[in-house]
Formats: sequence, C-alpha cells, structure tokens
Amino acid sequence: MYVEDQARFINGACLVSTTLEPQGLLKLLKKVEADVGRTPTFRKGPRMVDLDIVLYDDLISSTRKEDGTSKENEQMDLVIPHERMQEREFVLRPLADIIPKFIHPRLNLTMQALLNNVVHSSSSSPRIRKVTPFLCSSDVQRPDAIHAPESSYLTWTAKTYIMAIINATPDSFSDGGDHFSVSAAMKFVKSLYEKQSSGETFSFADIIDIGGYSTRPGAHQVSESEEIARVVPIIRAIRNEGIKTPISIDTFRSEVAKAAIEAGADCINDVYGLTGEGIEDHRILEVTRKLGVPVILMHSRGDAGKNKVYHDVGGVLAGVRKELGRKMDRALKAGVRRWNIIADPGIGFSKSVDGNLTLVRDLRKFTAPVSSISPTRSLQACVHSVDPLSSMPVLAGASRKSFLGSVIGRENTAKDRKAASIATHTAAIQQGADIIRAHDVIETWDLVQVADKLWRSS
Repeated sequence: MYVEDQARFINGACLVSTTLEPQGLLKLLKKVEADVGRTPTFRKGPRMVDLDIVLYDDLISSTRKEDGTSKENEQMDLVIPHERMQEREFVLRPLADIIPKFIHPRLNLTMQALLNNVVHSSSSSPRIRKVTPFLCSSDVQRPDAIHAPESSYLTWTAKTYIMAIINATPDSFSDGGDHFSVSAAMKFVKSLYEKQSSGETFSFADIIDIGGYSTRPGAHQVSESEEIARVVPIIRAIRNEGIKTPISIDTFRSEVAKAAIEAGADCINDVYGLTGEGIEDHRILEVTRKLGVPVILMHSRGDAGKNKVYHDVGGVLAGVRKELGRKMDRALKAGVRRWNIIADPGIGFSKSVDGNLTLVRDLRKFTAPVSSISPTRSLQACVHSVDPLSSMPVLAGASRKSFLGSVIGRENTAKDRKAASIATHTAAIQQGADIIRAHDVIETWDLVQVADKLWRSS
C-alpha cells in the first residue's frame, strides 16, 4: 500500500563509491536524515527526506528473520536489493538513466526492462518527469530550500521553455548595442511581461540569458572586470524590480560566473563547456561545482567561425556528441551533478551551413540513449558504458544565426532572420528541444504554443 494523498516530491538516485559495508552505510544515511530534519511520521507516509540503499553491487542480503519480520530495530532493517524497487517508477526512472543495463541480482532483468514493465502495466498517464532545480541563488545554501515551490524547477518534456537573450555588449552579431545600458536592458526585460485581466503578471520568457562578451568571430576581447561591469548591474536591476524569472549568465569565465550568481543569477551558460577553452580559465569547472547551480554545456571548437570539418569523427552529429560528451564526462567526474546539466549542440558554432541544418534535422539523436555494453551485473562497468549525453535536456539556439542568412540569401542583416529563426526553432521543438534561446521572444512564445499543442499534448 502507498499513500497517494501527499504533496509532489523530488526523487533522485546517486551511484556512490564507499568502503562502508551495507549496514554501516545505512547507519550513515539515517544520520544524514536526522541532520537535515527528518521527523517520524506514519509508515509509508510523507517525510521531509528518505534515503534508501536500493542496490549494493550484485549483493543479495537481508537482516530480517526467516519469517520476514524485523530482528530488533525496524528502522535498521536492510533488504538488498530493495524489496519493492521493481514496482516503483520513481525509483526506476533515475536508475534507468544512469545504469540502464544493470541486471537486478534477484529478478534477472535490467533496470530499463523493469521500468518498461512498470510503465506498460500502468493505466494512468505519466506523472513522473525529470526536473532541474532553478532555486533562487540566495536560497541554494538555505536548509529549508527543500521546500521551494514547483515553479523553481524546470520540468522536462512537460513544455518547451523560452530563454530570452540580453547581449550587454556593443558588438554582438545580431543586436550589439541594443541592450548595452542598464536602462535599455530593463526596457527589454519589462517588455517580456504583460498584466492579465486577473491582475496577475504573465511572462513570455521562462529564463533570461545575460551575456557581456561577444563570441562572434572577430569580436573585441574584453577584460574580466569589464564583463562583470556589464552584466552584474543588469542582474541586480532585474532582481531589484522584484522579477523572479530565472537568470542565466552567459560566460566562460569563473569570476564572472561567481559574481553573477552572487548578484542574483541562477544558472551558468558556458559556450566552452566548462573547459576554459581559449582563455585557460580552468577554475570555471570548480566554481560551477561549488555553486551547485544548473549549467548549460555547449559544444564548440574555439573560434566559432573555424574548425567546421567533421569527416574524421563520423560526421557532424557523431562528432558533436563525442566531443561534448567528453566535456560532460569531465564535468561529472569533477562533481557537477547530472541533474544540473543541460546540453547545447552549439548550432552556429564551428559548423558549416549543412552541418547546422543536420543538427536541427536530427536533434533528437543528439541525446538519444546509448549504452555501449550488453546487460551486466557490474555497476561500475554499467555506469561507465552510458554515453554522458544520454537523455539530457536540450537547449537549441539558432536565433538569427548566420547560417540562416546563407539559406535565405540575406547574410548581412541578422534582424531580418526572424522568420527563418522561427522555422528552425519549430523543427527543433519537433525534434524534442526543451529550451529555445531566442531574440524575438513574443513571436517565439506564439510558436511554442502551437508547437507544444502539436507535439507535446500527449
């Protein structure tokens, strides 16, 4: 029996390496529960936090008596594998993400097969979706952050999210200078909101992306302090207006990222995938890990206008997946949480016109689940076989890009690429894009309403 009359909750799975025996690990987990404030409730009822050991390599073990009753302390009962994991979709979904080919030691079915069984046997519509926490930056370290409202999470596959672009630069390729001052940026931000007849304020954008360093080929370099001076005042102005829309900072510099998050931003958007590529700022990875905020990892090869050949890596899709996958694997091994990562194929960066069109056309394949091994009873072998990009949420950013100018024959007028951008983003949504990064926000909102009715209504 399960208690269904309770609030929605967040569930996740972690693969850990430990020298502790199962009972010692359970004891540690109970201490963690107590430290974060768990208090006793009725059996299987709502609780603030619940930590369980569901698997311990291929071990089959139980501390219970032969008749199934507890020996002494029921709280320290431990049955491995967890005796009811095979019927719990909220347990199996994250396991199928990270160890899809691992064989259940007792049932002899893989995690993916167990999930399929549960999903196919359920008559109700799916209620479990992957989320990324976009907690207010000032709340990240607060002990009660667990009580954040559902609006603080991006819920993947439920809808397409819109990221509005603010380039606080004089030389961006499509709108350089339009939002260079705080007043100009705030005028644009306020245009994203509309007062409803109910008195509530409606937003056309779900995320506001602010950048202070143009990455277009030939753009002028700016100092770290200048970049901070461009973006931080805008972030503070937005927050001082009481606007709570999530903000991402478009930067590849660690100090800029840190200053932006401290000023009120919620997410890091890095065109170099946390590698510090080109500027040798390798602290960006460690800063991102410490901040614990969501991060968008984009594929690039340095200068956006160069290195556009992918013949030697199996074509553009395979090359992008392989190269970004290496960056993502590096981030994961450094401690960046998988649930905090959003993948961006880098449309318009180091790709030919045909290469960009291929990425849009086949975007669903960009993060399609891939595992390189057969079913196994080794947790370590299983997790290392999963492509880091498998099932990641995807951001598509084709807005006003130069390859669209090549297609429509107007290469020097970025603002004339609005319709071409809308068409491209429509195709991206049809191919499963979760976030659309756009200059023309209201038109993109219209597009998303129709596209989601077509392809997400089920």
